[in-house]
Amino acid sequence: MGKLEGFEFWKKTLNGAKLVVAPMVDQSELAWRMLSRRYSAELCYTPMFHAAVFVRDANYRKESLQTCSEDRPLIVQFCANDPDTFLKAAEMAQDHCDAIDLNLGCPQSIAKRGHYGAFLQDEWELLEKMVSLCHQKLKVPITCKIRVFESKERTVKYAKMLERAGCQLLTVHGRNREQKGRYTGLANWDYIKAVRENVSIPVYANGNIQYLSDVHKCMEETGVHGVMSAEGNLHNPALFAGQDPFVWDMAEEYLDLAEKYPCPLSYARGHMFKILHHSLNVHAEIRDMIAVGRSLDCFKLAVLKLKEKCLPEVEKFKENPESFTSDLPLPYWICQPYVRPNPELEEERKKMKESVKRHLDETVAPEFAGLSKNKMKKLLRNPNKKFKGRREEQYEKCFSCTNCRGKKCAFLMCKICCKKKTLEETLDCKGHGIMLRTKSLSKKALDQKLQQLQNQKLNSDIVVDACDIGTDRECDRVSAESKENQELVLNSTQESVQTETNCGVRDTGDINVESDHSNWRQINGVWHTGIVVYGREFFFGGTGGIESCNPGGTMLGQPDEIVNLGETQIPYELFHDHLFELAQSQFRPSCYHLLDHNCNTFSSEIAKFLTGNDIPSHITGLPAEVLSTPFGQMIRPFVDAMSVQPSGGHALFDTNTPNPAPSVPPTNTFLTDMPNQSNSSQDANRVSPSNSQDSKSEEFDDFQPESEDEKEVDEPIIYKDPLPELSSWKNEGSEKLSDKDLTLIKDIYDYCKDGQRTWSLSKDHIQTIHKVIGDGRMGDHLRVNIGVLLQDLVLIEDFVTLLDHEPTKLVMNLMQHFEEVTEGVQISVLKFFTNCCSSHFGHTFLTRENGSQTSMMKLLTNICVNCLLKDDVQINQKISALVFNLSRFKMPEDNQVEIGSAILECLQRKLEEQTAYNLMKCLLRLMEDNEMCDLAGVVGMNCSTHQKLSARVRNLCDLAMEKTAL
Repeated sequence: MGKLEGFEFWKKTLNGAKLVVAPMVDQSELAWRMLSRRYSAELCYTPMFHAAVFVRDANYRKESLQTCSEDRPLIVQFCANDPDTFLKAAEMAQDHCDAIDLNLGCPQSIAKRGHYGAFLQDEWELLEKMVSLCHQKLKVPITCKIRVFESKERTVKYAKMLERAGCQLLTVHGRNREQKGRYTGLANWDYIKAVRENVSIPVYANGNIQYLSDVHKCMEETGVHGVMSAEGNLHNPALFAGQDPFVWDMAEEYLDLAEKYPCPLSYARGHMFKILHHSLNVHAEIRDMIAVGRSLDCFKLAVLKLKEKCLPEVEKFKENPESFTSDLPLPYWICQPYVRPNPELEEERKKMKESVKRHLDETVAPEFAGLSKNKMKKLLRNPNKKFKGRREEQYEKCFSCTNCRGKKCAFLMCKICCKKKTLEETLDCKGHGIMLRTKSLSKKALDQKLQQLQNQKLNSDIVVDACDIGTDRECDRVSAESKENQELVLNSTQESVQTETNCGVRDTGDINVESDHSNWRQINGVWHTGIVVYGREFFFGGTGGIESCNPGGTMLGQPDEIVNLGETQIPYELFHDHLFELAQSQFRPSCYHLLDHNCNTFSSEIAKFLTGNDIPSHITGLPAEVLSTPFGQMIRPFVDAMSVQPSGGHALFDTNTPNPAPSVPPTNTFLTDMPNQSNSSQDANRVSPSNSQDSKSEEFDDFQPESEDEKEVDEPIIYKDPLPELSSWKNEGSEKLSDKDLTLIKDIYDYCKDGQRTWSLSKDHIQTIHKVIGDGRMGDHLRVNIGVLLQDLVLIEDFVTLLDHEPTKLVMNLMQHFEEVTEGVQISVLKFFTNCCSSHFGHTFLTRENGSQTSMMKLLTNICVNCLLKDDVQINQKISALVFNLSRFKMPEDNQVEIGSAILECLQRKLEEQTAYNLMKCLLRLMEDNEMCDLAGVVGMNCSTHQKLSARVRNLCDLAMEKTAL
């Protein structure tokens, strides 16, 4: 037997239902439907479900679609804007209901942002496809609920289009989508009548139904087959029975059903406020009891107290009804509808208020003109007081954004914008120390000069001073290898002029290192070297950075050893520019380390640049030789604190050049202070905030204080999981990755461990990361490991810049395919996103908005919403950290409301203390917008459950409740 359609469906399946309870978000749950059916409701709708969430989230389906055998006939309503998604959701629900309804009537702003409800009524082609597809594929009929257009003719055409597409029953709300809130007004039944007369399917009317008499009147005037009630039913569930019961009777009956058919506490609280609405205006203390109630028993106690307070008044009313005066049609203890103010009266009130304000402004004394009330009072107390105008901003704004710019920036920009511009156009900015154009031109000039001067030879020798500052003058023996190295001289051509450079050996003590009992080995000391070229000696130290002096002019005296490296054809101007670049990057004074990054490192770099030859290996290899011994490991802490700075030279460049800001911003201390908040041992490895003066000294000297958008009230959350062992890649990835990929991964490890950041990763490294994390065949272990690397890398500003310009769009692909990976990989990616959002630079990159559905801001919002709606402890914990960091900086308003709505939904569940704290903190930031305050007041935040988690969460709940009460 095929499915029934049209009037046959209405008569046989719906039993000719005329009295209908409307679909209401968070209001028409199972307990409320069962209460309404007790009082003559013949058909009920479920609350509106989000089709996309219904399809992908099994917990959402289980919690939302609750029904029983007595809950029939029943229609399930969805909102959707994609035919395939709508069909999948309907197929999952069709066995639990008698029909599927498409919501085309929701006028709220959240529906506008989500592009569903009444904001689809202009896309007729899409709607026709959605309705037609479900009509063909489903086992149950498809119905629609719509709002009217401004034009009656267009409304009729709209209804007929839906009928042609396969709609079997149509519910018409007699208001347009602009009639909502304070501008709701009355529904126009003439439009409903016109639709009824022009379609051949059953029609339900919706709007202006407050009493049973309104039901009969509507059916007579419009000729519809049934009437649907929403707000009227919420204030009086016995509306269809024509009864006017006491409010406490209805409240107690509902609470009993809520115990039998459990629902979120926020739903029950909302029903209490609706049923008892007029009574709570008289007895405000009962309102407070309900607002802070943490269980159904609390609500029952509040209802009982209200009953006790009202019964004496009821007895007085029975004795003398005329003594009772009220603006309400019935006494306040009787269930009755809430009548919204007339929009015209609201407009008149608004105009009157503006008129009074204008009159006061015109009649105010000249000395009070333009002043606020508080300033007027102050002026009355002190007539001589002068008020300053609006304080002007103390900094100049960036040319392309609202951030403050650097005083010396060549493009009048902040560092972020300047860096983007110089990368895109290959430019220089000395103010920010970005010299991309100079580097490019230097390379070109070098190639040209080498071509032009290939037959010319400059008369300059490159000589390496080898001055031992830690030798033993009384060494018993020196190894043969060391002697050979000391006698090494590279012969120069006959045309060169060799500059004799002597090296003086200074004895600062002996260092004898024993490698084993049978073999004694003498370490001759720590070498100091300098490059002599163009008649000067150049060296690197821990105080002045790159310095120069006359050959042998340091306090170490003449060199002990001379090694001739050959000749150079590099012009002095090009050499000087190269030294300047080095002085601003890896050879700053703060980069000096006695063993790892010293004068010998500098000499090796310059020797290769000038001649292509390196200094002797026994000099460059000495640190590794020392540290390979037990004695070397023992003295390592002392060596770390030492530096060698021979006096006698002077710094070539200004050592006050600003250093880069710290790569890792301060983090949230409460993450490490709260025990047992996570089941993962890695989650405890997070960076703690640093308030030391060292970090402050690394700020840019040439920048004004940060702008208002960059001010951080709360410190960010940052994950610092320990890097996985490099050997794991060789063991597990040898068969899946090429040798080149393994080499690139080793480079990434080296880069993560290089605190000086003296080099950068390339696009090849990004492609390898993309290859591992984007291929499911790699296995979760390797993919999670690469996620840990990304967590560390994204804290480095240069890496974020690389992500912004690399061609594979790694971050975009991670967002688009987030739902397709396993939970372990999802958690790793969420940590990566959280760290990225911890800084303003990373936040700006990750929340870029281009207006399309595939922008990173839109994709990131979808991830946040989906994860917040999942009933998964680990996912909820990680996503709470992400939205915590996201809310620290400004976000687009639409995305704020979407994330805020999902947070409110998540707060309805029982959460861990840390998760609840993060979400409440984020929600409070979002509630600075009035729209979020209104939404939080309607939906509720389940504060009664979370307040007992800890004192800090209780404080946040109190603040949130204060905001919603305003």
